[in-house]
Amino acid sequence: CTSLIGPPIIFRDILTHPRRKEFDLSSLQFGMIGAAPVHRRLMEQLEREIPVKMMAQVFGQTENTGALTIGSFADENR
Repeated sequence: CTSLIGPPIIFRDILTHPRRKEFDLSSLQFGMIGAAPVHRRLMEQLEREIPVKMMAQVFGQTENTGALTIGSFADENR
């Protein structure tokens, strides 16, 4: 898996899963979080604790099947 896409609760559940450290997440290249507002602290925690190269908060329409607006918080120097 190279991309992880979902609402904030999915990402929060991954961060707090008791067996998270048992799984290799190093293949993740990109993450998109949407469907609800996301607190900046959650975005920062995701970038710090999950080895994803770029994490973005997205806003779109369900029927669009894609993102209309992407706000990237990842360090641009990576």
